[in-house]
Amino acid sequence: MKKSIMAAVVIGACCQMAHAKEGAQLYGVIDMGIERLTYDNTSLNRLGSGVQSTDRIGIRGQENLGGGLQTFFDVETGFCGNGTNSFPGSLVYKGDNSAVGSSVCSGGGFMGRLSLLGLKSRYGVFKAGRFYSLNYDNLVKIDPFMTGMTGAVKNIDPAGYNYVRFSQAVGYRTPDFGGLTAAMLYAFGGQPGSFSKGQSYELNVDYESKKFTAGIDYLKNNHPYSAGSKFNPYVALAWEFGPAATLTQKGSFNNEVVQLYGGYDFSVAKLTALYSDEKYGDGLPYAAGHFVPDLKIWMLGATIPLPRGKFLASISRRSDMNKSDTTATQVAIGYLYPLSKRTNIYTSYSRIRNDSATDLYVGDNGFTAQGTVGGASASGLTIGLRHFF
Repeated sequence: MKKSIMAAVVIGACCQMAHAKEGAQLYGVIDMGIERLTYDNTSLNRLGSGVQSTDRIGIRGQENLGGGLQTFFDVETGFCGNGTNSFPGSLVYKGDNSAVGSSVCSGGGFMGRLSLLGLKSRYGVFKAGRFYSLNYDNLVKIDPFMTGMTGAVKNIDPAGYNYVRFSQAVGYRTPDFGGLTAAMLYAFGGQPGSFSKGQSYELNVDYESKKFTAGIDYLKNNHPYSAGSKFNPYVALAWEFGPAATLTQKGSFNNEVVQLYGGYDFSVAKLTALYSDEKYGDGLPYAAGHFVPDLKIWMLGATIPLPRGKFLASISRRSDMNKSDTTATQVAIGYLYPLSKRTNIYTSYSRIRNDSATDLYVGDNGFTAQGTVGGASASGLTIGLRHFF
């Protein structure tokens, strides 16, 4: 109760500041959609929160320091537009293996979505705090569903959900050199006695013109573990890849993601493509008969402008090179209809066909999940309303 009162006081004070100070802006998104989700030969109906874009309230602003130098900030918290947090993350699907969701529906805590401070000049942009990974920014740009609704590529791409944001992070992006930019991100591990344990870093090179975009991203995350535990790179991968052996001493393992992406706008349609090579749990001892996950993921997408709105479509596939019968293929379609510049209606349908040794579910912008019934197909249908303020 005290935490709720404190949060209300902080938001109230911030709202006064946002209106009182030049350059500070209060903003947000509220999004709700009716969903029908089928999985493991059963189904459920729900009112989802943050289906196309996760619900949020934020304050951002900037100050001109002179000489072409600016400082900027952005703080953002999530909330549950459907009025309850009974259904975020792992509670959407009964018995699923995905330990996701939080008391504020997205972000991980009060002001947990974003909390950053930075400087901008002709030499580039520097920021520090908690913010989106470069990998996730690329997915939003390339995925026709912008990682939302029921057709998002992150339904089959673990990096698209596990590496949305980094805390204790610093980032830098170069100036634009004729459409070419480079960016880096480093997140401190904060582990006693070791600089490298728990750290993450990311490098990205991107080219963008009016019609064409392409880029490459490399992400590496070091994950520490304790002695006596049984651990997997991510709980959502536990069943598919098998349990780790009991760990007799503390240590760490590495996760690596190489992402390639591109797209071209032909005016009548924008076509995009994504390829991701993902290795999880390198250095973690697995039980006999199990191996380090080595995932290959690709997606082809299309966004087609219509006289009113946009038609969306994509096909994507994920396979593990170290285990047979783990291919999952997703086909998705959707439609966006604008009611104004800040409000739109959306609908989408997605179906995932799972091989006999995998069981991925359809999620939305707020969650992903999987089960333990190999070979069962999954689908998701939604229609909803999103409003920016």
